[in-house]
Amino acid sequence: MKENKLEAAQNYSNIADRFFKQGAYDKCLIWNKKALAIDEKVLGEHPTTAVIYSNIGNAYIEKECYAKALRYHKKALLIREKILGKNHYDTCKTYNNLASTYYMQGNITRFLEYIEIIVEQFEDMQDELNKDAAICSFLANTYLKRKNLEKSVYWSEKGLASLEKELGKNHPSILEFKDIIATAKAALNK
Repeated sequence: MKENKLEAAQNYSNIADRFFKQGAYDKCLIWNKKALAIDEKVLGEHPTTAVIYSNIGNAYIEKECYAKALRYHKKALLIREKILGKNHYDTCKTYNNLASTYYMQGNITRFLEYIEIIVEQFEDMQDELNKDAAICSFLANTYLKRKNLEKSVYWSEKGLASLEKELGKNHPSILEFKDIIATAKAALNK
């Protein structure tokens, strides 16, 4: 009986995914909530349940219902941190979902908090997320525009170090970070 319920939940989730891809977010939510009701009863706090919470949060983002999106992404985060740990890739994806939601909501302060969590907390991971200098570049530019020059320099230097390790010191992509650092340091010295 348990397997039948889980199979039904998976089918509901698959239907929801199809509706999401079609942009039919209300239908997506209906099917995801059916899947969630089963997963909560049968599995409780489980990574699969967290996936459904995230999927519902993503549908609410698309509907621009950011408060609801945050509520579901936070539920996914609680499960993932408890079961998978704070340094797991899926937990990181949830931090990213929260960051994106805050960004779309216009809450740049909370957005930056979550981006920094992503970068700092996953520094020891050996996947593309940690090595991606684009996050550092985005943070550096964002802080530069917000006149937080110390943080702009910090993220620029972090991104520069990452790129230099991967591409070498003479690669053209290195110039972007050097320009940000020079601009920020010049402003700091005024």
